[in-house]
Amino acid sequence: MRRFKGIPESFDVNLLIETIQKLHSQKNVSWPTYDRLLHDVSDEKKEVEADIILIEGNYLLLDKTVWNKLQKLSHYTIAIKTTMAELENRLIERKQKGGASLEEAKQHVMRTDKPNAELVLKHSHPADFNLILNRGKCLKD
Repeated sequence: MRRFKGIPESFDVNLLIETIQKLHSQKNVSWPTYDRLLHDVSDEKKEVEADIILIEGNYLLLDKTVWNKLQKLSHYTIAIKTTMAELENRLIERKQKGGASLEEAKQHVMRTDKPNAELVLKHSHPADFNLILNRGKCLKD
């Protein structure tokens, strides 16, 4: 799955659902952390204890298979929308910051990130609130 890292199938969504459910019923929850250098979940966990928890991710509103359960666990949802051109540019730039060449970054975005973005745009539940990202600035929808 490393070649297609970031596609919905590469996530342990059932573990995510289980961890979010614990947030509803427990005072303290150990939350996994992501290591940008490893490009993977690390062994380190953070203790989460708060009245308001913000969970960020591309697929949280996805209306597909088991991902569908996540929306029901959310009290309020926010989506950030933008054009595909802006999204592609930002994704290529991010891959380059992670060490990829321009060509490697473009190939990865076309193979994985762009189809993922199209999936999210086409198959997501509506958010409670939308922001529009336009040339690096967020505007209310």
